[in-house]
Amino acid sequence: MGRNGVIAVVLVLLGGSVAAFAWTEKLKVSPVPVTKVRFVRHFSPTCECRRSTARLIFQVRHPERLDVSIVDADDAHVATLAKGRDLSEGRVTFEWDGRDDDGRVVPDGAYRAKVRLEDDRRTILIPGPINVDTVPPRARVLSLQPGTGLDLRYASSEAARPFLLVDGKIVFRGERRHAGKAGLEWPGPWPGSGPHTASLVLVDRARNRSAPTKPIVVQAN
Repeated sequence: MGRNGVIAVVLVLLGGSVAAFAWTEKLKVSPVPVTKVRFVRHFSPTCECRRSTARLIFQVRHPERLDVSIVDADDAHVATLAKGRDLSEGRVTFEWDGRDDDGRVVPDGAYRAKVRLEDDRRTILIPGPINVDTVPPRARVLSLQPGTGLDLRYASSEAARPFLLVDGKIVFRGERRHAGKAGLEWPGPWPGSGPHTASLVLVDRARNRSAPTKPIVVQAN
């Protein structure tokens, strides 16, 4: 190859490098086309409750053609939520039922939403995991002290909200506590005199509900 040929090759390579650099810089300074992202972080496909699907909501800055999918922790494809969907500017909503493309419930774990913008030639991995959790919490009553109300100590297998049942009916909803030992103080009053039963149910962040603990007979004061 002669000297002119070498110069021509160098110029082509430089031109390609400059173009790639310019495209990269454009991506850095251009506004993010997907904003105001909101989604459910914990859900259970098997809970038969309002948290049985994960809703993904975001704003699109301008009309776009989108592919939206779910990937696992290794970035492997799991489920398709949208393929080549043309959307106008504004808010869009997608729902994932916790199943893969074959309709099977996925294993418990953390997943991510991936958005491919065909017009912008850009792929965005939505920050933050979507956690699939199908295992109900386990509750164990440690102690129970009756009075005008009830002072109950319990242990939970995971972070969960306690619900106190008296005679099979919910009478008190406590705040969510971390896994381990916790307490619940119900001020009462008891529904009438005589003996009653008290039990505890836990509900985790994905809305899985534990089985009620064994009812304990309590004499109301």
